[in-house]
Amino acid sequence: MRVAGLRPLLGGWWSLQSRTYATNSGLLRADDGEIALVDPGIAPDEIAVLHAFATQQGRPHYLILTHAHWDHLLGAAAFPHATIVARRPYTGIIEAHADDLRRQVARWAASQHRAAPDFTPPRPTLAFAEALKLHVGCRTLHLLATPGHSADHLSLFDAGTGLLWAGDMLSDRELPCVQHDADAYLVSLQRLRALQAEYLVPGHGAVAESQAAIAARFERDIAYLHHLIGCVDEALQAGSDLAATLKRCGFPLPLDDAANREAHRWNVESRYAQRAAHFGLPVPAEALGWEREWRGATLTDVA
Repeated sequence: MRVAGLRPLLGGWWSLQSRTYATNSGLLRADDGEIALVDPGIAPDEIAVLHAFATQQGRPHYLILTHAHWDHLLGAAAFPHATIVARRPYTGIIEAHADDLRRQVARWAASQHRAAPDFTPPRPTLAFAEALKLHVGCRTLHLLATPGHSADHLSLFDAGTGLLWAGDMLSDRELPCVQHDADAYLVSLQRLRALQAEYLVPGHGAVAESQAAIAARFERDIAYLHHLIGCVDEALQAGSDLAATLKRCGFPLPLDDAANREAHRWNVESRYAQRAAHFGLPVPAEALGWEREWRGATLTDVA
């Protein structure tokens, strides 16, 4: 079967890659017609393709949100009868940042010469802390807490096919964007690597269709995080201020373009702000790192 805009993956899985940030939305159709969606979005025509296919093929039962960032939430309103699944920290984030999320959506709409949609962050009807087995027809999906990119981040593993839906991790086009905690991010990567996935879908970018390609992404991102953590903490141990730390931590990046250089800068700033007090140094008063994004700053291509 061919559907314009949708790509068949394996074992009843389909994906749609948005024109915005190469964001991947997912759909699983079980044999009995029950359907689970993952991060549906982003543009209205893309959401319409997902909605038409889902409703033609079966019953949209579950809508899984990997984390509370706007580019993963916009399509949820198209599936009002689906059970929305997220991790428990998700609710606190959308409550604290509802206005920020609406502002980000409005800014994106303006960049696309569209009217801003009437956006309310979707609220979960099924929330979990660390792990959840989700039964979609006769299929069992393993939802796992993978904080690091965000505090509420989750990833999804389908053991029956070996498919890992990583959320905003393991992209071929983005460095790890550490909007929550680098140490937690490392632990999450180790947790996912132990699954030995055979097929990887990141939140943004191209799928990896072999264990060798998947292993290369793990190795690259783990090495980057070790560099980030080590460099910033060594600078703090030496009593360096933020400017000196940024200069010290300008090591070669595995993905070197303007957006990823800026993401790296924000990673360094965030780590510095989080860890300064631990080393007895003053915490900068201004918004630093990924806090800038909530305050209205943007990266060109990194979500």
